[in-house]
Amino acid sequence: MNKYTFHTITSLFIAALLIAGCDSDSNSSDTTSTTTSISGRVTDDASFGKQGDVDNANVRAEEIDDNGTTRQREGDATTDESGRYFLETNVESDVILIVASKPGFEGKTVAMANTAASGSGDVNAMNINLETTAEADVYVAAKQQDSDDEPVTPADVALFVDGDVAAELAASNTTHAQVSAAIRSATEAEIRHMKQVSGESDATIELLVAEKASLFGQLQSGLNANSTAQTRASALVGFESGMTSAHTRVGIDAETSAHARQVARVTLEALSSGLSSETRFALSQRAHLLEADATAQAVIKAFQENSTASARASVVAEAATTLGASLRAADSDSELAEAWSDFEAAVASQISVGLSLGIDLSSLIQTSLNGARSSFAASVSSASSVDAIVSAKRTFETNARAAIESSTAFQASSSDNVTFAANVLTLVSAR
Repeated sequence: MNKYTFHTITSLFIAALLIAGCDSDSNSSDTTSTTTSISGRVTDDASFGKQGDVDNANVRAEEIDDNGTTRQREGDATTDESGRYFLETNVESDVILIVASKPGFEGKTVAMANTAASGSGDVNAMNINLETTAEADVYVAAKQQDSDDEPVTPADVALFVDGDVAAELAASNTTHAQVSAAIRSATEAEIRHMKQVSGESDATIELLVAEKASLFGQLQSGLNANSTAQTRASALVGFESGMTSAHTRVGIDAETSAHARQVARVTLEALSSGLSSETRFALSQRAHLLEADATAQAVIKAFQENSTASARASVVAEAATTLGASLRAADSDSELAEAWSDFEAAVASQISVGLSLGIDLSSLIQTSLNGARSSFAASVSSASSVDAIVSAKRTFETNARAAIESSTAFQASSSDNVTFAANVLTLVSAR
């Protein structure tokens, strides 16, 4: 059983809301023999844009155990001509699998009970569509693979499984188990790096998982059957933004977040196997975007806090905006790599200007870090586990900082400026 199960953490999150003064008498996951009312809509849409409703479908609720086993609960319903349903069930967990079926059709969605948005035990579920069906199946597969300390949450799955990935799954070009394994490896690497390398506590990780529960609840509220198109669009943007900044909101510092996002991306790419090329790229692109935001925030913060180079922070921020736009527009691995290369060069240039070094630091990175980068790439290539990649990332960070700090380029710089340059260049060069 997971040490930090989504079931447990959402219960902690809900309890905190009640203590804070929520008027609801909603049931926690400890309470048995409760009735939960679930309403929603079943569609055959590709994603959250409206296409077609599915009438006369049977809808049921299932619990998802920590090991990924699903168990149908009492109660079912039939959709009306608009695809809407209202279901009362005795489900006892916070995370519910809702399944709709009829001859020739099956759709699913994961729903979270007792959300802050509902303020009660009632569940207004997301519209069932191709994307939510893929997310549900990937989440169940992830629970079947979950480790003891790094649980994959519905929010993690919703962030990575977009319309493109859902289409690949529907076409059987890749499997739910393969997608869930990729997401799981990234989640494990991120958390292990934060704990083993940066010393984050179990309590902080619990807060992070609870934050994800809150964000998923907000997404669910924004994508239910009664939501307008504008509300749905805002909910999706807000969810992505919230997941991107989740580390910051639970007190994880920017540099720790950046390194954790980096090792998550490296691990996802290294340990993903069997994925279709389209699925692999979609997952990789999402990981790059998370890494880019965290890295940019850490680099900008480092510039702002350095008295000598602080004036260059705004230029770095512009380069970070360009990085994000380029990554989103990328259609290939080479375009992703080019976007990072441009950002690295821009940051190196601003360090040189800010510290009045008068040299091309891009050349310095290539020469000083060549050995560290080559060793890191070789270690990742031969790695067969998350722990091996986390260890390789830690070694790279140590070696990269040492190489930069010993460079003749910084002989005339203060120790604070050398440390600043080493930390920033290490952040942007972990490719």
